[in-house]
Amino acid sequence: MFELNHCGLYFTAEDIQYAQKNKKRHPFKAAWNLLLNTEQTESLARLQWAGLRYRFAGDVATGESALSILNSGMFSATVYETLLGNTAELRDAIFRMLALAQCFELLRDHPAYSLEQRAMWLEIFSGYVDSLRHQVYEPTVLETIWLSALNVVAGVVLERKDWFDIGVAIYQHTVNDSIHPEGYLPKVVNSGDGRSFEKQLSAVVALVLTAAAADCVGVNLWGHTTRGVSVLTAAAYPLYFYFYPEKWPWGETLTEQYVTCMFRERGGFLEIINQRYDRPLKAIKLMLDDLRPIYDCHGGGLATLSHAVAKRGLFG
Repeated sequence: MFELNHCGLYFTAEDIQYAQKNKKRHPFKAAWNLLLNTEQTESLARLQWAGLRYRFAGDVATGESALSILNSGMFSATVYETLLGNTAELRDAIFRMLALAQCFELLRDHPAYSLEQRAMWLEIFSGYVDSLRHQVYEPTVLETIWLSALNVVAGVVLERKDWFDIGVAIYQHTVNDSIHPEGYLPKVVNSGDGRSFEKQLSAVVALVLTAAAADCVGVNLWGHTTRGVSVLTAAAYPLYFYFYPEKWPWGETLTEQYVTCMFRERGGFLEIINQRYDRPLKAIKLMLDDLRPIYDCHGGGLATLSHAVAKRGLFG
């Protein structure tokens, strides 16, 4: 099943309604306060922030101002390169492209966004994505995982099921062959460049975003399991080291400050996977208590707003 949902890539209209309904409950209250009363300074984050305000709070004026940034970003090389961060690393280019794609989806149905402007944006976006999909060198395992996310997301945005299916196939191959039963990805953590923890976390973010985007169009990748291994196996692996960073076994000395910073910056996936457990994991609860509200521009946005579960009072 491939039922398009042009909302926010990783969440649905029902998720927005839930966030609105629970606006005064924990943890939504803090997330709403962050969205409505703070500003982002980085170009891409500022664009995404405006899109979130339009989509969740119905702020049409802010959404319209964001459209000018979105369109100028596609047609002005200087602005567009700023949004992409002038990165030469494929992985970084991909996850910034995914954030830009989410910005478009957040603003896609804005009443001031003409059909002609949307069509032009999509045409140029398609060209940029296609250039990232075809590299002259053999991608690493980590880059391949991010290419899976790019194919799935671009397939949704461009309504191209062929690209979407390629992303799904890469994702399934990754689960089948690249995730150890304990949850780590051997070819990711054994890269030998001293960034093993960051790369494991990056792989998890890419896999979770892929599954979340697919889920929103009716394709269940969460349930893809082999040898008892799924995306949740990989996502659970780094959690232990939030509490015991010194025990990280992959040739890198981690500090509490470094690991906390990494999860604070890239921890949106925690909100997303927290919904997937019948009984919430205590580790995730403790981490979310420390880290909320979580905003990750390149990991789905303000995940506490879009994916958290409201804390109920004594009477519901």
